Amino acid sequence: MTSGKYRNFFTPIFGIILLVTVFSVSNTDAILASLGNARLELVFLGLCLIQIQIILSALRWCYTAAQLDHPLPPASAIADYYLGSFLNMVLPGGVVGDMMRAARSRSADRKWSIPVLAVLLERFAGQIALFFVGGLGFILWPFLDAELRPSEALALVLAAIGVLIVIAAVSLLIWLSGSLWWRNFIRKIGRSITVCYGLPYAWLVQGVLSLTIVISYIAVFAMASVAIGAPLPLIGLITAIPLCLLTMVFPITVGGWGTREAAAAVLWPLLGLTGDQGIAASVLYGAIVTLGTLPGLALFIWSTSRRR
Repeated sequence: MTSGKYRNFFTPIFGIILLVTVFSVSNTDAILASLGNARLELVFLGLCLIQIQIILSALRWCYTAAQLDHPLPPASAIADYYLGSFLNMVLPGGVVGDMMRAARSRSADRKWSIPVLAVLLERFAGQIALFFVGGLGFILWPFLDAELRPSEALALVLAAIGVLIVIAAVSLLIWLSGSLWWRNFIRKIGRSITVCYGLPYAWLVQGVLSLTIVISYIAVFAMASVAIGAPLPLIGLITAIPLCLLTMVFPITVGGWGTREAAAAVLWPLLGLTGDQGIAASVLYGAIVTLGTLPGLALFIWSTSRRR
């Protein structure tokens, strides 16, 4: 319990320090100018896309829970997903909203394991889709970027293959060693994974929903970059943006602030843009996502007042 309290204290501090560091080594005036001149119509369109993301994510949660014999009313699931998304953006760690969803979806006659598992597997489907798009982007990078020299393209392909081989080899060794708790954990939830992802048409439903949601995330980030005057090339949409989004997975900041901007500052120059433009696009993306989840705050206030 104590370690959790310390983690919740240091998480926002770390994010603030990282964000301040990123701004201190950048041209703050240029970043603020880009944000001040952002195209509002694209910001509004991004806000609309966030609503679609949340609704589709809630429907994916409903489908995953139904596969585990834990049906959820779609209206309640959408409301809880709004609230959970808002909490994940404003509270340390980015998992408080998911814990809240599991708690609110639990019925009195069911164990905690099923609601928690439904939330876990629903989020896992999204991460798989994001890794898939990002991995595909790095494989295609040498073929889509005409400015790469043949030696650079070959180096990228070999690096991608090497990373895949190392990950596969390490995973196999760990699995065969049988010394880690997650081996038994995966075995215990193996049936749930099969039901949610592997049974006839389950993989198709999960895949279509998850890829659609990931594409919408990428579209919002791309709109943010266009809005501040720094449109990304096609290869950037499936490499730089997924990498920035993946930095938000780690529960070390609040809402991904800091890690996302640091990644954008490094990745945007690789695509012919500037690090300042990457930071501005990332800040605008974070603002769009946070504003897009504000209905969750309204739902929280309404539900609290209703209980009182």
